Amino acid sequence: MSRNIIVRIKRCKQVILLLLCTGILAFSGCTPASENLQPLQKYKTLIDFQYDLVDIKQDEKVIVVKQDGLYGAYVKANGSWELKIPIQYTRIFCQQSIAAYLDEDHVDLYRLDGSRIIEQTVRGVGIASIFNESGITVSIDGEHVGYMSLAGEWILEPKYTPTILPITDDSYLVNTESETSSDWIDVNGESLLPKDKNIIGVLDDSTFPCINVLVNDNGTTYYGVIDPDGNYILPPIYSNIIFKRDEAGTLYLNPYDKLSQTAYLYRPNGEKVFQQGYTIINPASEGLFEVKENDRFGVVNEKGDTVIPIINDSITAKGQFIVTGDNNVETTQRFSYRIYDKAGNPISKTEYDEVYLFEDAPNLAVVEKDQKIGFLSADSKISIPLIYEDFSRSYSEDCDVLLVKKDGKWGGIDLENNVLIDFLYSDAVYCSNDLIYAVRDRTAGVISADGNIVLPFELDPPVEPHPLIGSEHIVVAWKNGKCGCVEIER
Repeated sequence: MSRNIIVRIKRCKQVILLLLCTGILAFSGCTPASENLQPLQKYKTLIDFQYDLVDIKQDEKVIVVKQDGLYGAYVKANGSWELKIPIQYTRIFCQQSIAAYLDEDHVDLYRLDGSRIIEQTVRGVGIASIFNESGITVSIDGEHVGYMSLAGEWILEPKYTPTILPITDDSYLVNTESETSSDWIDVNGESLLPKDKNIIGVLDDSTFPCINVLVNDNGTTYYGVIDPDGNYILPPIYSNIIFKRDEAGTLYLNPYDKLSQTAYLYRPNGEKVFQQGYTIINPASEGLFEVKENDRFGVVNEKGDTVIPIINDSITAKGQFIVTGDNNVETTQRFSYRIYDKAGNPISKTEYDEVYLFEDAPNLAVVEKDQKIGFLSADSKISIPLIYEDFSRSYSEDCDVLLVKKDGKWGGIDLENNVLIDFLYSDAVYCSNDLIYAVRDRTAGVISADGNIVLPFELDPPVEPHPLIGSEHIVVAWKNGKCGCVEIER
């Protein structure tokens, strides 16, 4: 439902991730300056200005660099930064570990300290998407996968296909050669499913202690949900069951009856949330559910009471807000949006061209009309008029200032619309809770939330189209068309 409404939600550190495509970067160590690129003398230069691209990852544990079309990575170990992952990879992916791609099929695996998990180059099946705290899904032959610990030891030998998903500390969902659907196994490879000949597999959206099973009843396939002891939480009578979570992470079971074309919602203990069924039910903001009926959308609460009537072209319940969208066939603006609080009370009578909801500031919404931007809170205590041209999507409740653009320049305001940072900057981005990386008069520097200069404006701005990138202690700095990393000293 929510894909029909323009709601842009990004975390401070996620903005940097989306702007740089792939790649992993974190702090970098002291390498000799190149002959033609002298490091800044007034600041501690962590990585000299010699790269085409630099990004900071994993809470400043890794810095990925790009040079001549290939990627490598610096890691921080024992207080120093070293290029532990050589510049020879087409891309680098980082979560709990680092997957460095020689090409689309061949991958070298590293720990976050730059050491190899396994000396052998592995195949790329399932690598990028299956990192976990306990291990990583690895393929040797490109067809079969196993599960390897970060110490480089096999937890499950590579004989499964195509994925392995940990469900508890010592049990896994796997696909096998002989089965058309998944199995639930222990570390010895033994199935944990009940000895019920009708259960032919398990679904990979299973979330312990709820196991979503596939059942064959006289040639007809049904879905049910069992507990770890094999008892049915939901009987195998449904044409589909989907596991869904709301914004707070609460798990719900969402069975669908194809015959009646009706979906219902249950808690993990098998208790029905509300009696009414709908064509679609999506858990959304905590205690609220987006529903669809007869191609129209609305919102109900946990009691099944209507919060927003099912009369809208689109609906989004996020944070403290509900946003409805309706198609304006008589205007050039395809959709118009109205904004409500969680009780369904209108926050504003205005119809907006767009509404943006912050992920890390759930009580603050951005509204846009006629290409001008303002801000509203769900409790109506904040009402900033539609006078701005743009805003920083990385704002969170921890930030002391809203970065906004006015008359072509960036500045900062508080939630009462008082100017905290003068509108002097051609670009600006949050580094951390109280630091802002900015460009002024074709030079870049770092300022605090009250506008004081922390790192003097003596750096070059990024080469187009690259963005400003900063983190809590480091900024990606540019000099003579190349970039490196500088430490923010306070």
